Parts: sequence; C-alpha cells; structure tokens
Amino acid sequence: MVTKGTVQLSAPARNITPQGPAATVQAPAAAADGAGSMRFLAKQPIMTAARKTIGYELLFRATWENRFSGDGESASNSIVDWAVTHGLESLVGETKPFVNCTRALLVSRCATLLPKGTVLEILENVEVDEEVLEACRYYRSQGFALALDDYDFREQWEPFLDIVQYVKIDFSQSTPEDRKEIIKRLKPRGMHFVAERIEDAEQLKIAVAEGFDFFQGYFFMKPIMTARRGPGKSIHQLQLLAEICKQDLNLESFLRILRSEPAICYRVLRYVNSAAVSSRRTITDLRHAVMLIGEDESRRIVRTALAAELTGGSGIEAMERCVQRARFCELLATDLNSPCEELYLMGMLSAVLPMLEMDVKDAAANLPLREEVIAALTDPATEEAHAQALSLAVAYERGDWGSMIASCHRLGIAEDDVAAKHYAAEQWTSAVVHHL
Repeated sequence: MVTKGTVQLSAPARNITPQGPAATVQAPAAAADGAGSMRFLAKQPIMTAARKTIGYELLFRATWENRFSGDGESASNSIVDWAVTHGLESLVGETKPFVNCTRALLVSRCATLLPKGTVLEILENVEVDEEVLEACRYYRSQGFALALDDYDFREQWEPFLDIVQYVKIDFSQSTPEDRKEIIKRLKPRGMHFVAERIEDAEQLKIAVAEGFDFFQGYFFMKPIMTARRGPGKSIHQLQLLAEICKQDLNLESFLRILRSEPAICYRVLRYVNSAAVSSRRTITDLRHAVMLIGEDESRRIVRTALAAELTGGSGIEAMERCVQRARFCELLATDLNSPCEELYLMGMLSAVLPMLEMDVKDAAANLPLREEVIAALTDPATEEAHAQALSLAVAYERGDWGSMIASCHRLGIAEDDVAAKHYAAEQWTSAVVHHL
C-alpha cells in the first residue's frame, strides 16, 4: 500500500502475539522502477513481556533487500537525514525511536537534529574517551535518552553506566552469569535492560526470569521495511545553488534555504564542529554556525555540501572534482573581471550537469545565468573569456598542456599563476571536503 509517498511492506506492530520469523518480504515489482530515487529504512519493535511495543530500532537499508549493507557512518547519517526530511512520527507513532550512533555522529552533536526523547544507541565499536563521554552528557541535558548497544561487559563502559538509561544485551552472545550479575548490580539504579535477538519462546521465558524489561528479536517480528522517495535534487538544488551564489546575500533568506535542506544542515553543523573550525564550544544552531565562520565561508561550505548531494551516487572523487573545478574557476574571477560567485557556479555546473544528464538550456531556464555563462557551458571551445576559463580548468584537469597554454594566452594569464591557483583550489577542496 502506498500512502503519502511511503511504501509500507508490513503493518506496524503494536500489541501482537508471539510468532515465528516472518517470511522475507519482496519489493513490489512496480517499485523497481525509479528505485535509485528511493530511500530505505527498516524498523524492529522493542516490546514488553506483555507484547506492548515501547519503541522501534531504526535500521539503515541501502536497497529493498532487508539486510544491512554499507558502513556505520553513512547509516547513521542517513537516518538523521531521514528524520529531518520526513520525520519519524509515521514510523514510530507515540513510541520511542532507537537510533544507532557512531562516534562521529555523537561528538559532532549532529544527533540533536533527531527528535527530543530519541534513544541514542552507543555502538559497541565506538572508541571510548572523554570526548565521547562529554558528548553523551550533553545529549542527556538536551532531553535525549542513551543506550549501550550490544553491551559486552568491558570496563571501558563503566563511566557510561551513570548516564545511560538502557543497556541492550545480545542474548545469543552472552552468558546467564554475566547477564544476571549486571542486572542485579544496575537494576536498583533505575536502569532498563533490553534482551536482543530473542529467537524463540524459551529464550523469552529465560530473559523474563533474569529480569530483563524489554525484548527484541525475530521471535516477535523481523525488521519492517519502509521506503520513501528522496527529495528531488536536480532543479531544486540547482536553484538553491544559484540562490546562495548571489552577490548580496540576505542572512534570513540564507538560513531559511538552509533549513529547507536537512542534508545540507547536517553537513554544515558537522563541518563547524570539526577540527577545521577552532571553537571550544559545540555549535548546534545554524544561525550561530553561520555567524561563527562568516558569510563567505558559509556559502562555500553550503556549495560544497550541495556538490556532495548532487553527485551523491558518483563517489567522493566526483564530488572533489566538482568542488575543485568550481573553486579554480572562482579564483579566475579577478582575471575575467567577473563576480567570483558566478565563476564558482559556472565551474560547478560544468561538472554536475553531465552527471545529472541535464541539458544546459533546461537548467538555465531555472537559474539566473548570464548569456556568457550559458554560452560557456554550452560550448567551451568558443573564444569568449568565460568559455576559455572553463576550457582552461578542464585542460588542466586532463593534463592537456597544449590546450591549457593556448587558453592562458587568450586570457592573458601567466602559466605559473594558473598553476598556483590550481594548487590553491586543490588545497581548499581537500580541507573542506575532508570535514563534510
């Protein structure tokens, strides 16, 4: 059944009776078309012994196949982006969302983009130190709950036992002695224990007897797949790119645009809280972030983040190439006596439009581009200065030194100056992309 852009492959569980593992759900054949524009998520209920659902663990899925594939970092980022873009209410109702958190997500404070009351699960492979502990204390102060996922009884987790509300223990990978000891020690402190991977009625009976509060596993239900169409990129994001390339930027409009693109918001906050920005305080407010790094740097970070979105299916190398070309063209602005924002936009579009399989004229109809820029994008081989600047950028990338020298002569730019600008573009790109 499809409603409001969501494909539900199984009804949400509320009060259900025990059942065996459900059959693997196959995606509808009709949904295969356009699958590349779909976002996937699975949820698995966390229940009481009385079969009442108290929450859902949200699980990243890359395709219709109901299993995890990918890396933890992109999985966590994807769930945060889903939460901000689509909301979690339709997935969890009045229950609690449980979200896996990597170290990077925790220390960047970007999990604050999730709804208050979300249970942040600290993954068992998180490198533990004071920075992570301090981040977790911060989340507690902001109304989030914390859980230790797949708790393995190691001493490194002891400091966290004072601030977490949930401890999740893999029933199949732990001994009765370990489980009983930790529950006996921490239950009086108000800790809630979740038994994971409960596969049959006998395991449930044992877990109840040992003192577990909540239960999760195939005995109740396999993860339920959900899919939604991702927000359209192409024209909408190109319009956003053009808007932030305007010479006179209105801060309020800029912030409104940022908030309309959750994935971009996430990347900006991540950058501001990274080692690239010297700040002793954690920044979680977009206005504060923009004021901290300034208008020019904010625009560049957002443009870079847009490159990441527009080339999302083409890999990090494609994104770096787009950003580097755009930055190189921007550095040529003074030589062409043109606005640097216009040159950046021209360089970015020249790299992005072929990936989007979008005609320049179709894109130009939705963008405030001058005729010279449109002509350069349509035919970089002409003698016009903008076209020669673009030809210069492409020739340098390809190592076509003959064409590069010819463009330098037509533009009246020294070859050494071009080399210096290209190196500067490489360095800037490396510094910015590394933190997005």
